[in-house]
Amino acid sequence: PFHFIVAPYLFNVDPGYIALAAFLERGVSMLSSVPIGWLSDRIGDKRVILIFSEAMLSIGILFYIYPYLGVSGFLASTFFIGLGTASYAPIVSALVSELSPDNPEDAVGFLLTAISLSRLPGSIVIGPLMAILGYGGGFTFTLICLGIVGLGLFIHYLKSSSLPIK
Repeated sequence: PFHFIVAPYLFNVDPGYIALAAFLERGVSMLSSVPIGWLSDRIGDKRVILIFSEAMLSIGILFYIYPYLGVSGFLASTFFIGLGTASYAPIVSALVSELSPDNPEDAVGFLLTAISLSRLPGSIVIGPLMAILGYGGGFTFTLICLGIVGLGLFIHYLKSSSLPIK
């Protein structure tokens, strides 16, 4: 994840904090994915958790756009990004497997491949944006993309709260 590479410059922190931040992000993601899945089952609508995921990822990215809190901002951003990741991956995998009950493993495999392939164009777009506009420009672009997806999810949720996918 390239956000760890630029963090020492943005947050003016010692590069040694990257290992702590990576541990925090992965740890939060691992420890919260099961409770978030349980909560999704109790709420009964996975779209609510996806909207929550978009919000958590957006908050984490906001710390990169406004990196004025130093170490605490850097670590807070990794907490929110970890929480957003934990609430995204298992829920999307469950949704995709529900959409294709005949072959759920193929559907999830296709989803994971699509997610991996989508990272390449993101890097191709964000790299030049950061070179031209600075780090804030690249993270702002990421936040705008998350906002568009989040708004789409929210509108979809409002328009169709009785879809078979819950």
